[in-house]
Amino acid sequence: MSKSDSLVEVSHIIKNIGEHDLFLSELKTSCGCTGVNIDKNAIKPGDSTFVRLDIDLKDKYGPLGIYTKFVANTKEGYHSLFIKMIIK
Repeated sequence: MSKSDSLVEVSHIIKNIGEHDLFLSELKTSCGCTGVNIDKNAIKPGDSTFVRLDIDLKDKYGPLGIYTKFVANTKEGYHSLFIKMIIK
């Protein structure tokens, strides 16, 4: 990844493939350089939502990995998304 701007937006789609409403909460990232936003916390069956990360790459070079952790009303309870990038 080459950075022409210091702020990069990365989005994930989370789709509810279950039979009941999916509730997401406690979204946190592993890096203080990253903000996390979600379109909606309650997702109906068959529906989806965007999880957007705003990553500030200022003064960052080389490999970077960011975890996004959240709680959901699933059997597992805790979930995470991982982004790996190389900043040039």
